[in-house]
Amino acid sequence: METNETMRALVQQSHHGPGDLILTDVRRPEPGPGEYLVRVGAAGVNFADVMQTHGSYGGGPKPPYAAGFEAAGEIVRVGPEVEHTFPIGTHVIGAGPGAFAEYVVLPAGRRASGAVGLERCRGPRSGAELGDRVSSTEAPGRTRAR
Repeated sequence: METNETMRALVQQSHHGPGDLILTDVRRPEPGPGEYLVRVGAAGVNFADVMQTHGSYGGGPKPPYAAGFEAAGEIVRVGPEVEHTFPIGTHVIGAGPGAFAEYVVLPAGRRASGAVGLERCRGPRSGAELGDRVSSTEAPGRTRAR
């Protein structure tokens, strides 16, 4: 089933670093065979994401691309050929391209159910949200969203 619905996503425009990430509207993906469509509640930011913005991550995509690897969220659609399907609404964590977006497609075979702490990612200003800057100038081990 194709959709013309859009979503917001952080899209990397070049290999000139994270300063070239822009928040924009893109077409919402649809799950293919063996995949889930997940509404993202939280996304991990790691060094590989930064390397990818500079083009130094081996095998990484060419710009423009929706950024991010790791996501936690809620299954909203199940693609065909998914064995041992979790029901719609199940909270999952997993890895797949384009995690810095409102929705991400995750391979059904590379996810875990029961994302711990996902409830804390919901609600107004209870944590970092799409579009927030994250400060790492706090004491070691601490960050805060602005």
